[in-house]
Amino acid sequence: MKKMWMNWVGCGAVALLTIMTARAEVLLFDLGDVKLSGETGANTFLVKNTHPEAALALDDGNLKWTSAGGQAFTYMLSYFTPQSLNVGDSITLSYTLSAPTSSFQAAANTLRLGLFDSNGNDHITADLDGGSSTLFINNKGFGVGYQPGGGAANGKYGARQANNAIFFGGWTDCSNSPTLTNPAYTELAGTFTITRTDTGVTLSSSIGDTPGSTLDLLTSASGYTTNFDTLSFFTMHYGSNASDFIFKKLSVSLIPEPSVTVLLTAGVILLALIVARRKSRCGC
Repeated sequence: MKKMWMNWVGCGAVALLTIMTARAEVLLFDLGDVKLSGETGANTFLVKNTHPEAALALDDGNLKWTSAGGQAFTYMLSYFTPQSLNVGDSITLSYTLSAPTSSFQAAANTLRLGLFDSNGNDHITADLDGGSSTLFINNKGFGVGYQPGGGAANGKYGARQANNAIFFGGWTDCSNSPTLTNPAYTELAGTFTITRTDTGVTLSSSIGDTPGSTLDLLTSASGYTTNFDTLSFFTMHYGSNASDFIFKKLSVSLIPEPSVTVLLTAGVILLALIVARRKSRCGC
């Protein structure tokens, strides 16, 4: 019986060590959750600069984002279940975006993406013409901007300011932001992650084959928040005709601080060991 008990203890210790080195990822949103304007439970919307050709559509499991031509801006945004980060938690926006060659305007931050908090404001419930609404006035959050196709205008991290412009309309480059290498055209696969620290947040990102970069921000930083319920993308299109951008992947995931998972699972393992020990004593 003692040998059996020791085997249980050994197995429990191994299981606990395995869990301590893992972080349970929670999927908050992906392409399968997309419901467009006009659908019941709509959560994904287009914000455009009065250009009728701009549109969002589901196409064979992908999300097609038709951007307006004539150097007009277009946004898309999706809402997900609100999340509040604890110290050590991370939230990640992941994407694979197929982009036409020479589709972005040759200027800084013509592709922007980020995670934001509606901060108690009501959500928009339909596609919107124009980039201003009182529903955006208190929104906060962080993003990253690139100039796809290269160019002299380097990418930057940015923060959302409190005004009535949609997320990137209130964009301010973060001070001390590292220079981010701009990606090539065609298929852009990347991530943008916000991690809460003891003193603020850390922003990190990667896109295509370019190396990732990080930026630490204190709680006093512009646009600071640790609550998130919205993802958004922005593009400034270059050509005179509209172009289709295809999201082959679009997701938001939460990775809790490891100790939360460890404590919960350790309790389950301990309970199982106690039950096993009692059974071994009584020969059950």
